[in-house]
Amino acid sequence: MKLSVGAILMGIAICLWLPGGAALHAAAKQNFGLITGSTTPAKPMRDEQLYCENFADAAREAQFAWRLAKIKELEQGLAKRMDELEKNKAALAAWMSRRQAFLDRARGNLVEIYTRMRPDAAAQQIAALDDLTAAAILVKLDARAASLIMAEIAAERAAQLTRVIVGAVRTGGKGGGT
Repeated sequence: MKLSVGAILMGIAICLWLPGGAALHAAAKQNFGLITGSTTPAKPMRDEQLYCENFADAAREAQFAWRLAKIKELEQGLAKRMDELEKNKAALAAWMSRRQAFLDRARGNLVEIYTRMRPDAAAQQIAALDDLTAAAILVKLDARAASLIMAEIAAERAAQLTRVIVGAVRTGGKGGGT
């Protein structure tokens, strides 16, 4: 006889709900001396005990089937999520490569722009930048263009940029300053 999961769960609930249901459920699992060769006569089972004993295997099978279905459902969800993450990873890698290509072009173009500017105009622009950006641009400029621009920057700001450049050289290009 094949029972539905609902019927099996109802049977388990009835077995455990009856007075002493947990004890009945445990008693239903005992063999009552029938297999062990005990010389004491087996105790007769009550109807509730027989019901729970007959129901135990079907309940275990239903519980196993439910758990197996739940595991398969979770595995499918996990596989779907992993596919989404792989797609996102690929999209992020493509975006990072486009960004890096843009930055490389921009760096080259930016240095070329500052090289072609008049030194006084370039000095105003560079002086307004943060220390690391300004120092990075000055280092990439050829020495002649950088010296003309530095001559136009206020002495205190030029000294600060020089300290940043020297600190970057001392620390292997990782920036620096005081």
